[in-house]
Amino acid sequence: MSLGEAELSVAAPIDLGAPVETTSLRERMIPVVLIGCNILNMFAVVTLSPSMAVIGAHFSGNSDLGPLALIFGSNGGGALVAQLMITLLGIGNMIGAPIAGWLATRIGNRNLLCSALALFTATGVAGLVVDAPISFLIARFAQGIACAAVLVSIMSIIGDRYQGPARAKFLGLQGAIVSASGLVALFLGGEVAEWGGWRAPFALFLPAILMLPLAWFALPPTTAKRAAASMAGGWAILARLWPFFLMLIPFYMAAYMTTVHLSFVLAGDGVTRPQSQGLIMTASMVFNIIGAMAYGTLMAKVGRRWVFVMILGIFGASDLTIGLWANALGSTAGCWVAGLAGGLMTPFFTNAILDRTGAHMRSRALGLMYATMYIGDFLNPFAMTPLRLQIGNHPTFAVVGAALAFFTLLQALSRRSPVGD
Repeated sequence: MSLGEAELSVAAPIDLGAPVETTSLRERMIPVVLIGCNILNMFAVVTLSPSMAVIGAHFSGNSDLGPLALIFGSNGGGALVAQLMITLLGIGNMIGAPIAGWLATRIGNRNLLCSALALFTATGVAGLVVDAPISFLIARFAQGIACAAVLVSIMSIIGDRYQGPARAKFLGLQGAIVSASGLVALFLGGEVAEWGGWRAPFALFLPAILMLPLAWFALPPTTAKRAAASMAGGWAILARLWPFFLMLIPFYMAAYMTTVHLSFVLAGDGVTRPQSQGLIMTASMVFNIIGAMAYGTLMAKVGRRWVFVMILGIFGASDLTIGLWANALGSTAGCWVAGLAGGLMTPFFTNAILDRTGAHMRSRALGLMYATMYIGDFLNPFAMTPLRLQIGNHPTFAVVGAALAFFTLLQALSRRSPVGD
């Protein structure tokens, strides 16, 4: 019996199919809330990307940079503020996810989601008025915590509401719509900043508050899940999932290769204009949509283990393409190939956790999963940048691609898998 089978024998939910169809407005609004709230997280990540340079210029020479100016100088400190604006959002996610999982079992998913939406809006629009760099960065960190709480709550609700193939189909559809929203967010962020200056894109976070009454109206009241016996059994299930959580750290370190390093690789290949790089990366999001849409069908036809093999293989092929086809065309092709795997991996890992945990521990498991994902993302620059500076851009991708190809073969031949069958 594989690890996945052992876990499923303890905690697999009964496949009830799709939720009972009703004609009530409340029922029709639930998918809108679940998908709409996830779109907010995508906006938090990419809306400000086109404004990073002007944000850095604004804070350069700022007398309130404090220790940042002492370490990096007044001009360098300004650029660092813009970079930390992105990094701290991820750190907030990493720290906030397990906290959100714990809170969900205490106050319920609906209450957690509504509280997170209020925090998300407040910390997002803070950029319209806050000018002290440290306060600005604290707001972004807090918004990362809000993003984690939104994600944990909506994915827990999806796990409670949908089962079996209906869940896989919904997660794939949600992933595709969220990826498409990233294209919209990039466009709006750039256009609004061009029209109204670097603060203007922060106004795009204001409509998030409209999701709060919708969530309160559509979602059923939730109560804390306090049954001692259930919690004890749930902790045992989480303990058996440690290979899954441990695997996510190196996996996401490898999966974020193009996200973290592709801009430097393209610049080394002669593609230096931000507009040209942006077009390449935007096209990758189109492949991301395709991968997400294919997820439900692939799960139904080949099963979880082989979808995992496919994700590993696609990422390996992407990195090998960039590593061995050492020019701008190869880097572009590798980026687009990675988009397919990126579209598959988020619904895949979320569904794997939802299938393995009962309702009483689902939120905690999701919190731990998202935390380990962001740990891998956070560690990537520290592990890969020294290697890239030592051996070069393309050879680094070749090394990672070869490692992924090896593990793809290992997973294909092995009878045991950290994701189950």
